Amino acid sequence: MVSEYGYYKEILQAIKEEKPLPVYRINEIGSRMSSKTWSCIDFIIFASLLAPCKTDAFRHFKGKDRTELYDQFKKQIDYLGLADVVDEHKTNMTLTFPNGSIIEVQGLHSPT
Repeated sequence: MVSEYGYYKEILQAIKEEKPLPVYRINEIGSRMSSKTWSCIDFIIFASLLAPCKTDAFRHFKGKDRTELYDQFKKQIDYLGLADVVDEHKTNMTLTFPNGSIIEVQGLHSPT
């Protein structure tokens, strides 16, 4: 997780300790190639491992689609060594964790 997005670690710690979350809204701001997407993907994967949850992950950029975002999640799951424990469902683009957590990747397209 990129240090600029260190508040994710605070949120994960609160989830792990079953404490109230230290934030109620996350707005990621950064220039192109500042690792916003990778930090967010790491956070979602780690949160899914800590506690059962359902996450809807959306891609909302012109020219980007859900396949690219799904591939990014898969690449990070492989990098973290979780490929053997996470069930991959390519047809509906979901990733299911052993504790019941599910990440469902969806795409939104903007004409602007």
